[in-house]
Amino acid sequence: MVQENEANVYTTKSDIVHKVLKQKIIDGELAMGESINITKIAAELNISIIPVREGLKRLETEGLVEFFPHKGAQVKTFSSTKIKEIYDIRAVLEGLAAREAIAHLDPDKIEQLKAMNEQMRQYANEADDERFGQANKDFHRFMYQNAQYPTLFDMIFNLWEGHWTKAIFAFHPERMHDAVAEHDAIIEAIEAKDGVKTEQLVRAHKLKTAKLFETISKETKG
Repeated sequence: MVQENEANVYTTKSDIVHKVLKQKIIDGELAMGESINITKIAAELNISIIPVREGLKRLETEGLVEFFPHKGAQVKTFSSTKIKEIYDIRAVLEGLAAREAIAHLDPDKIEQLKAMNEQMRQYANEADDERFGQANKDFHRFMYQNAQYPTLFDMIFNLWEGHWTKAIFAFHPERMHDAVAEHDAIIEAIEAKDGVKTEQLVRAHKLKTAKLFETISKETKG
């Protein structure tokens, strides 16, 4: 174990790797598509290669890093064209899933959605984008599975696959608070059994995220 002097708390070496590299990516010090030299990072931080690999694996689950055979780790590249295509499709599919879920979301399930969103509010207040990203996915997964359209569900989460969508909360932490507020409105529409409004709100929710990803693509190119 090592100690972080500024926080005066104990943490693992892989936690420190994760924190240092994440900040470098967000600040643009490590540009999109740039290779990450594991040996060099280990030497800079005066640690072994193993915690560097562990830290990079965490960054991969957050959508900030990707691994390629024979190439190793690279900073994730965000293509504005691909993002627009995927989110345009997801907005339609997820809006449909939310609308179809209404009939199967009883008061107990709606309370579960509210509780999940409250947990996300707490993560947002703590600026914990890592846990927020996973909780956000779980929130949407719970909602859409109630549509009882397995093919639609699989289509949505095949497009969600790859974890890179979580990266938005690292680059734009304010999006966490906005997302929670948008979830509040979506839950309210579901509770009112307003299918049209629910679908519209979910579509808008997705497209707002897409706009932010487009800014990341433009701002972080090395």
